[in-house]
Amino acid sequence: MKRFFSFFVIFFFATTINMFGQDPVVEMVSVDDITFKSASFTANLVSKGGWAVSKRGIVVGTDPLPTRANGGTLSVLSGSSVGEYTRSLSTLAHNTTYYVRAFVTKTSPADTCYSENVLSFTTPQAIPPTILPVTVSNIGLMEATIASQITDKGDATIQSTKGFVYSTNQNFTYSSATKATVTGSVSDLPFDMVKNITNLQSGQTYYVKAFTVVKYGPVFDTVYSDMTSFTTHHACGTKPFNIYTTDIAIDSANIHFTKGEGQVAWELDYDFAGHTVGEGTILQVNDTVVTLRNLEGGRSYSVFVRAVCEDQYSEWSDVRTFVTLPPLCAPIHSLRSTQIGYSSAVVEWTPGSMSQTTWEVCFAKSNEQMPETGTIIRNNPIFSPIGLTPQTEYKLKVRAICGDYYSDWSEEFSFNTIQQSIEEADAADKIAIYPNPTDNTIFFEGNLENVTKIKITNSLGQIVYCNDRIPDSFSFGSNKGVFFVSIYGNKGYQIEKIIVQ
Repeated sequence: MKRFFSFFVIFFFATTINMFGQDPVVEMVSVDDITFKSASFTANLVSKGGWAVSKRGIVVGTDPLPTRANGGTLSVLSGSSVGEYTRSLSTLAHNTTYYVRAFVTKTSPADTCYSENVLSFTTPQAIPPTILPVTVSNIGLMEATIASQITDKGDATIQSTKGFVYSTNQNFTYSSATKATVTGSVSDLPFDMVKNITNLQSGQTYYVKAFTVVKYGPVFDTVYSDMTSFTTHHACGTKPFNIYTTDIAIDSANIHFTKGEGQVAWELDYDFAGHTVGEGTILQVNDTVVTLRNLEGGRSYSVFVRAVCEDQYSEWSDVRTFVTLPPLCAPIHSLRSTQIGYSSAVVEWTPGSMSQTTWEVCFAKSNEQMPETGTIIRNNPIFSPIGLTPQTEYKLKVRAICGDYYSDWSEEFSFNTIQQSIEEADAADKIAIYPNPTDNTIFFEGNLENVTKIKITNSLGQIVYCNDRIPDSFSFGSNKGVFFVSIYGNKGYQIEKIIVQ
């Protein structure tokens, strides 16, 4: 009997020690309902072993053997029932691979037992918000309006920080760029973002993106739109405008114009009306009101303006024309002979102003002294002397009379009367000159050997060609107008009027 009791006691203690010293058995069953920020986990407590289990749970982390000590996230369920249990987490990061183990704990003494099997899973990429590319309007010298729109939240929670980032560097970062944030709740979509940005550099290209700071579960992220670029206006991108004149006098006028934004220096180009821009008189100025001096009275002028921006220029402005006041008595111009005979001539001129009606003409042979007083001509600017000597050179000058004032004398004008015998000679004795009119070149036919001199003058009496032999042809080059060909020969004198078109 004692032997049996001893055996029973030994068996009881051995069995008790074995039962209370055995570890629990827990295992992972599955991972389900995986989203970008959450998942459900099923585990199974197969056996408590010798433990007084106080809690069951799972631990999730990015370490292949996740524990609480190495950063794993716990999801704990109170209770100690044997069998399957389910836990879930909604604080996962998107696009991340996780590892999960089941565990149980006891409190006396405190200990934790993990499952031997480890399951892994990867959360999907979260869908980011949709942000439209930036549009740019109202571009100025140093400002612009930028706009974008958030049309969809995706999987994210839109945070309060949103707006635009921009830089002159195409490869900018969030920290290196200039930020322009906008306010407002993104509860209703689409959400419009508009910002007026200032203090930009003129003539500079900028790169801009819209952005919003979002949260995918516990993870913060910054989402951008596609990049857009724009260039601010250059100070010389606008040509001066609204040009007008004031205080027009006989020899001066004030030019006013409106400058483009940011312009501080300009060039003026002026000359007689119709001149080619860039070929007139150039003035460098630093004011939008400029006085032109030393002009000629009663003349029409044209003026252009452009901005100067260091090494760049704007386009030339539109042309502005003005007419200076006529002098108290403007000199005449464009003296010309229209008819020449052997004893008469007709000389015309252009008045210095439309109001002129009286002129004085001094007239003499070219080898004689001019008289101190001349002939008074009224109403029509035409002088028709008669009783002239054939084949003789004459000279004359004209000045205007304006009440008590006189203009300056014109330059002397000369012409030659023709020889009477040649004027009456047969056509067969003359040198033929053709074509007439001509566009450039004239030709001569006849007995050229009898010619002793040829002289060609323009309508102002200026000699353009003179020789003692007549050529086969003569070219007027680029000259146009009325010319007179005088031919001297053994049988007398001949003059022909040639029109060059």
